[in-house]
Formats: sequence, structure tokens, C-alpha cells
Amino acid sequence: MRACRGSRELSYALVAFEDIGTATITALKKNNPRIADQREEIEKLRIYVRASGATQYKNVTRVMNRLQDARLTKIALVADDRD
Repeated sequence: MRACRGSRELSYALVAFEDIGTATITALKKNNPRIADQREEIEKLRIYVRASGATQYKNVTRVMNRLQDARLTKIALVADDRD
């Protein structure tokens, strides 16, 4: 999982699908100590999801679903435009 806020990378770790929401919230709290105990503010942060071209689409949607289950709904997909 790779979680970013703006252009700043927050964390990179292997995480089981069922733990993605919790792991993302933990990373967001660690990297945003000013709002770490404000769940509503954490939920307002945008999460950027990036996957390689070899990643099956169903796995990308599984990640997005786990984030949404954790009430992280501001999700953006990052695409590399390669000519």
C-alpha cells in the first residue's frame, strides 16, 4: 500500500487487503499529528492510489472498497502517462 497526501508520501508497506483501511488511518495519524485525534479531519484527507499496469483492476477496486469501509472516501487514482 502506498498512501500519499498531496505529493508527500506517507508510507509504503505490504498490507493485507482486510487491513488497508486501518493501516492507512494509522499512517495518516502518524504523519499528521496536529489532527491525529480528530477522526473527522482524518476522513477529509485525500488518499491517492497508484497501481502498476500489471495490477488487476479488481485488486484496485478492492483497495478502494477497504478505504471506503474505513470512511476514507476522498480517493484519487494516480496514473502515469507514458508515451
